[in-house]
Amino acid sequence: MCPSCNMSITTRVEHQAGTMTLILCFFVSIFVLCCDFTKDVNHFCPICQRRLGTYRRPCSSRITFIILIYLIILIIYIILLAMSDSHHYNG
Repeated sequence: MCPSCNMSITTRVEHQAGTMTLILCFFVSIFVLCCDFTKDVNHFCPICQRRLGTYRRPCSSRITFIILIYLIILIIYIILLAMSDSHHYNG
């Protein structure tokens, strides 16, 4: 039931990039912008077009932990790569 027009409706949804989407895009891949499951969801009345609510995807501690592990592995890999390049003898 829409509180604005008092009609019995099924909401129209629109997906919008939120905090979780941007974090995943920056640390994982730009392709998460194509996936709706990472985006926030806005609900609208299809009759009066009023926004009825927003579901914001939680940026859970599990996702934060995975991103942190990914960054640590990436930094270790870059350090090891730099160390192996500096120990080559070209004489």
